[in-house]
Amino acid sequence: MSRSALRLVTIAIVAVLALVGLVPAIAEAATPAPTSVVVVPGNKQISVGWKAVKGAKKYTVQISRSKSFARSKTRTIRTTKTVLTSESLALRTTYWVRAKAAGGSWSTKVSTVPTTNSPRYKTGVTVAAAGTNKVKVSWPKYVAGTSLKVVASWNNDNVYTAGKTTVGAVNPSKVWITSVPVARTSVTLTVPAKWRALMGSTGTEPVYVHLYARNGSKTAHSVTAFGYPSAPALQGSAKDAITFATWNIASSTATADVKGRSWDQRKAAVKNGLLKADASVVAVQEAASSLSAGQQFQELTRMLSGTYRSAVGVDKLRVSTDQINAAKRLGANGVSRSDHILYKPADVTVLSAGVHSTFAVSGGVTWDRSKFDRDFTWALMRSKATAAKFYVVSTHLEQGTSATLQTMRKAAMSGVRTFIEGKAKAAGLSGAPIVLMGDLNSDSRWTSGPQVALVKAGYASATAAQRTVKRSDTTSNSHYASKDGGFPAKPYNYKYTGTRIDYIFVKNGGGVSTFVNQMILTSSGRFDERYRGSDHNLQWARIRIS
Repeated sequence: MSRSALRLVTIAIVAVLALVGLVPAIAEAATPAPTSVVVVPGNKQISVGWKAVKGAKKYTVQISRSKSFARSKTRTIRTTKTVLTSESLALRTTYWVRAKAAGGSWSTKVSTVPTTNSPRYKTGVTVAAAGTNKVKVSWPKYVAGTSLKVVASWNNDNVYTAGKTTVGAVNPSKVWITSVPVARTSVTLTVPAKWRALMGSTGTEPVYVHLYARNGSKTAHSVTAFGYPSAPALQGSAKDAITFATWNIASSTATADVKGRSWDQRKAAVKNGLLKADASVVAVQEAASSLSAGQQFQELTRMLSGTYRSAVGVDKLRVSTDQINAAKRLGANGVSRSDHILYKPADVTVLSAGVHSTFAVSGGVTWDRSKFDRDFTWALMRSKATAAKFYVVSTHLEQGTSATLQTMRKAAMSGVRTFIEGKAKAAGLSGAPIVLMGDLNSDSRWTSGPQVALVKAGYASATAAQRTVKRSDTTSNSHYASKDGGFPAKPYNYKYTGTRIDYIFVKNGGGVSTFVNQMILTSSGRFDERYRGSDHNLQWARIRIS
């Protein structure tokens, strides 16, 4: 008999023996009992939730007044879900609860008593990244409840009104509300499309959440918690990464009357802060280049000449009288040329660069006559490591809260963006990365501000990085500027997040591996004066450019 024929005979014999029970059949793995069973009592009801059993499609839950689950005292419920509520139960009566997957064993039984007690104020709420435009909200189990709602928004003031414990107190136009079974201890939220430019995976703001529970007529709320969706995935390789930084270094005139903070007294700290960040490309704002301001930027370039150069020759920074008069005729107070780009010749090459009027690209918007036309600087660069080409912009938008200034900022940023994208298109580099940096003087109060418009236009905030340092802290330290000139001894302790007005945005990039809000402190928590050269904090990011 051949070997193959012998194998077939052997298989047949084993099969026959298995049928008659002489050879044991291969046992299938038993379906496990549900785990993490959560039982929450409520007003004449019990809510039950459990972790899904792998492969299970149906479950059975029993709720009984008998610890041994006597049939006459037991309610049996079958479901395809992993959570349910059983109503019309007796108050002050002990019930036993257990669950199992179809074909599986029962979970450990849990006892509970329906109650009219309050759900109680909830602490321990956390918000964590859970995917693109998603966060996972988690909390400890409620002691009682009949319903639960999770309210989320881009601003902590939107999710809770002081003294109010019901969801009806929030403005529905500024939040989204998710009903969650009260037996759950977590939920994954997806940021609505209309708000992703604010708090999505490429936006600048966190997702704030607040919980509102109810047990019959009794209500309770929670602490406010916040977190960020997952950052965009990195593309390319580590060799594509370039470090970019932006810093409003405070003009020499702005701090001239602040005790101990003249330019001469803090310029060494500015130099140290820049060298500490060690960025290949730096955007600086409020680095005055005029004679009347002491040619602050020119001095800075001399101080850094061993490491950095100006993308635009300092001999080209002079503003002519004709330019100033032209700006005044158009409605501005003059011309400011204080926003520049520094670069490391060891890391990148400047292919072309220039300075341009912001007013000229703002589409004829009405200008506040007290404000200057702040010129922006742009550059086309090439990485020496990869030969990848990219554009950089340094800009500073005007400060103020009036409707005119808000319109100015939006128009200015739209114009700057259109200008640099036009440069790229004209050069045949439409898909080239663009890194736009600066002090935009726009924070979360302005939900249609320039920082939001940039995200809508396809830019990503560099704060959306795989690793972040002090992302939630303020970027400027002017909370008590009237008292300390913007130079407090220690950072102001915000309850939630600090004010962000300084930004790094990137379009067509390969993701951000690291973002740092450079706030260097001593062991006692005070600002380290060796590096604190401005009322703003330097921001830097490691961005992949390919």
